[in-house]
Amino acid sequence: MKKVLLFLLAWSVSIIAAKSSYKFKQVLNANNVIMKNIAVILVLFVCILTCKAQIPASGKVSQEKMLERFLSYVKIESQSIDEPSMTSFPMTDGQREIARHIYNEVKAFGGKGVKVTLSDDYYVYIDIPSNIKKKVPSILFMAHMDVTPEAPGNGIKPMVHRNYDGGDLKLPGGIILSPNNPQCAHLKDLVGKTLLTSDGTTLLGADDKTGCAVLITMVEELVKNPEFKHGRVMVALSQNEDVGKAAMRYEPTVFGDKPDMVIDVDGSTFDQYSIANFTAIGQTYYFKGNKGHPSYGKKEQYADALTAASYFIGLVPPEMNPSAREGTEGYVHCYSMTHPLDESGKPNVNDYVVKVRLRYFDQQEGGYQKKLMEDNLQKVQAAFPFVEAQKTDDQMQYENIAYSMPNYVPDLVKKAAHDAGMEMREKYARGGTTSAMMVARFPDVMPGGCDFYSGQNAEHSCYEWACIEELMMLVNATENIITLVYQESMKNDSAYAEYKREVANLESMECGFHCAIQKYPFGFDETTGLKMLFIKTDECPYSVYNGVDHVILTNEKNEIVYVVKSFMRHDRDDADEEPLYGIYVIGKDTEGELEISYSDYLDLERLIFQMGKSPEFQNCTSIKFRVVPVPHLSNLRKQAANGLIRIEALDIAKDISPVDIVVEHESVERVFLKMENRS
Repeated sequence: MKKVLLFLLAWSVSIIAAKSSYKFKQVLNANNVIMKNIAVILVLFVCILTCKAQIPASGKVSQEKMLERFLSYVKIESQSIDEPSMTSFPMTDGQREIARHIYNEVKAFGGKGVKVTLSDDYYVYIDIPSNIKKKVPSILFMAHMDVTPEAPGNGIKPMVHRNYDGGDLKLPGGIILSPNNPQCAHLKDLVGKTLLTSDGTTLLGADDKTGCAVLITMVEELVKNPEFKHGRVMVALSQNEDVGKAAMRYEPTVFGDKPDMVIDVDGSTFDQYSIANFTAIGQTYYFKGNKGHPSYGKKEQYADALTAASYFIGLVPPEMNPSAREGTEGYVHCYSMTHPLDESGKPNVNDYVVKVRLRYFDQQEGGYQKKLMEDNLQKVQAAFPFVEAQKTDDQMQYENIAYSMPNYVPDLVKKAAHDAGMEMREKYARGGTTSAMMVARFPDVMPGGCDFYSGQNAEHSCYEWACIEELMMLVNATENIITLVYQESMKNDSAYAEYKREVANLESMECGFHCAIQKYPFGFDETTGLKMLFIKTDECPYSVYNGVDHVILTNEKNEIVYVVKSFMRHDRDDADEEPLYGIYVIGKDTEGELEISYSDYLDLERLIFQMGKSPEFQNCTSIKFRVVPVPHLSNLRKQAANGLIRIEALDIAKDISPVDIVVEHESVERVFLKMENRS
């Protein structure tokens, strides 16, 4: 009805304006039919332009509506409570209110087949079914509704600053937001924009109500615009994320199927998105002491738990302390030493509890950290035999998202942001995210997800702020992700044709292997500048081989540079022993001088043995080849520890990361001798 009224209004205005024109009257009174028709067409054209200027695109949310939505969220005080118990899940009235508010808001959108669920723990789940027939990867977007308890959060009074002039923002509470301060440096890029802050006496709540506002706006636009083509889109808004418990009450059964990719809209860096984060392990050590007179300590078996606990902490090398680590370096942090409480709640002054954080990107470094702490505990037990020193089970607090993130996700996210007018680069986050918590708790049903900028800035403080124009851009970016997934899926048929020749080359190799293509998602290795085509094969003419994965790395001309097969053999008699893994490599070394082509399906030593027989190898000091994925990284590490090979990890050392293996001449000679002894 609104469109009709606007059209009639525009028509009336155009007619009145036209009739006031002498020339128009001449045209209407003329006998020339063609001129009359031209006049009518001109009037219609004016009407169409008028309507188009006044009627927004189907389903699009205005900036003012986004502002109203965000303000309605931050006015609800939904601070979470940080209780010492890792099993408790407290819930405030504000957390319940924000969940009910968003649930009712989304329910009002309607939408064919859209399911909105409010769980007993006040998580909000939104499930939008695919509106296309072709199966495309499903996407799960995440954010959280709670607000950190680390800053004042009662009585939030949001303030809107329109047409920001680029200078300092002086808030009533005495806080000054200046682009010269690190936490507000991004302000210099937002001159003329609309900013949102608190009054300076509380936080704003942008962490992560910006993410909630972005995702709910995205949902509204998807639901109200049936022309927007998309696969299955899911949204999960969690609670208690800011106290490290977002995954505790998440219910994967609500969505049922495992999502193909995850995007966590909770980032605070406007030009970065995380593709990896720490693996976080929590450890707790108990040192039980007793009362005794120090003068007769040995005789009375005095258990000095204080000194034992202090000695334990002091055994951690200073270079492992967080103050000495940066980048992708992990750390060991003994961050708390307190008395445990007895049954009545009173502290037991004879005993001490030490809490430790282990943080690492590299699984090998994580193994070293755990071994270090085990050795330190044994040293304490030997040095203080009367003190009962024990450790509880390790607690996985959050896991590295890179271990299970699909390879194609980072590039897809980067392009989606670019198309929305935001230039972003990858980063390694020295912390955890909602996605990282989910992966730790549900490793089999939740892939790792990028931590994407949500529009929050200077989070966990009274300096917190956001920009409404950025929230609108982020809505476009999330929708771009959905569109790109759809578009790439539509290209799969052409992608198969493009790579048919490469696959045919694989099938015609001397090993005689034939593969049935199941799927072929894309990835990109920025280290080498190579595109990766992953081919998952389901069948094999040789019954002893199952679950083979091919990885083809091509250059810009789609020429094969590397081909790697990795698989597990099942034809051994000693079934109780660990099965052999094999590697098949075709490719060139980094200088492009040596070609390798071997189809031996035995272990790494056998592959090296075959390499050594190559006449090309006699002219090289070493062979360098890439393995993607690594079939059994621990075995390769053992070979490296023995000096047989040298491993150069291009990414985080994980079972699915690219790894360069360097084989020196002397290693080949060692293998030759070993093979001769076997024979």
